[in-house]
Amino acid sequence: MYDLDKTLFVSDLDGTLLRSDGTLSKDTARKVAELVSRGVKFTFATARSYYTAMQVAGERPIKIPVILHNGVFIRDPRSETYIKKNLLPNPEYVRRIFDEYGLSPFVYSADGDKQKYSYIQDKIPPESAAYQLKRAGDPRDNPITDESLLWDGDVFYVLCITNDRRAEEIYRRLSDDYNCLYAEDYYSRDKWLEVYAKGASKAEAALQLRDILGCRRLVVFGDGANDISMFEAADEAYAVSGAVDELKAHATGIIGSNDEGAVVNWLMEHTR
Repeated sequence: MYDLDKTLFVSDLDGTLLRSDGTLSKDTARKVAELVSRGVKFTFATARSYYTAMQVAGERPIKIPVILHNGVFIRDPRSETYIKKNLLPNPEYVRRIFDEYGLSPFVYSADGDKQKYSYIQDKIPPESAAYQLKRAGDPRDNPITDESLLWDGDVFYVLCITNDRRAEEIYRRLSDDYNCLYAEDYYSRDKWLEVYAKGASKAEAALQLRDILGCRRLVVFGDGANDISMFEAADEAYAVSGAVDELKAHATGIIGSNDEGAVVNWLMEHTR
């Protein structure tokens, strides 16, 4: 059994807490609310933004800070303020590399607590354009035509969705100086190239949140390669049955399927 005052439980969202269709089941939402009401320190760490994470989280049962953009931000959902930010160092260098290979990304930047993602509609790859069509209504949407404005603001995240092999070359060029991810998306199966600050990771954010909350133990759940750093940092790490083999190799144990609500079922059983 766990000391609930001193244990932080952190779950990935997509492919882990969420079902395969990207939604949170009513049963999972009910159990999360019950766990939180019993004093379980449960939150999520996701590649999503606050806007898209809260769209699937529903009525915000989470009471403690959440980890966003793979560790770029820690945000308190109660005050709706960021308690940690990791901005991208030297975004001009990242811009030059993308320009060198002729790929145009989405550039996420901040102005205070307001965020936007900028892109040039007629230059982004077709896979990125398909992704953008699904973001209708996102208040951060910032299509531009002036390339000089693409990297405007405090840049914290760069995303290029493309199956073009040039993205892999960019990944190799930037990986020494930045925290880069290059992997297949859980839903579309397109390749995503993501670029963050070197210190931005789910692992660092989870450890920082553990300390902020005065916890001593970190227990995590995940399914993808971007969860590996968090698994390595945790005291215990559980992979859902559909997780990639690379992550399972780092797991304390394998639990059931995300479509069966494996994370909340495990928590209900082990935090009584």
